[in-house]
Amino acid sequence: MGRFHPNDEGSMHEGFVVGYVPRDWRAVAVARAFDSKRPVAVLQPYRANGVLRELGMLEDERDIEVQGIYVIGYGCACGWRSPYYECGQPLEWAPCIVHRPEWLDEHLARKWWTPHVEQELQRGR
Repeated sequence: MGRFHPNDEGSMHEGFVVGYVPRDWRAVAVARAFDSKRPVAVLQPYRANGVLRELGMLEDERDIEVQGIYVIGYGCACGWRSPYYECGQPLEWAPCIVHRPEWLDEHLARKWWTPHVEQELQRGR
C-alpha cells in the first residue's frame, strides 16, 4: 500500500517509491532468499547518469528479489515520476516494493510527491 494525500478525496494520487536499474540489466538469480524462497539477483553499483528503466516492468522480474538498488524515485498512480535519487547505500527490492528506511520515504514524498499532488489538485485533476 502506498501513500495518500489527505486532500485527494478520490484517491487518484497514490504515491510509492520506485526502483530503477540500468536499461540493459536483466535479472539473473544467484541465490534464494531464506524467508520467501524467491530467487535473488544482485546488481553491481551504478549511477543515475546512465539510461535507466523502472524495475518490475519485465516479465522475468515479477517473482524475483533484487539486491543493490542504488537509484530510486517517487511515483504516483496517475503515471507521474519524480527525478532520480541516488542512495548512499544499496536497497533491496521484492516484487513491487523497494525496502527503504521510513525517513527516506518521508523525505522523497515531501520533496516531490506532495508538491505534485497539490499542484494536480489545484488544477482539478
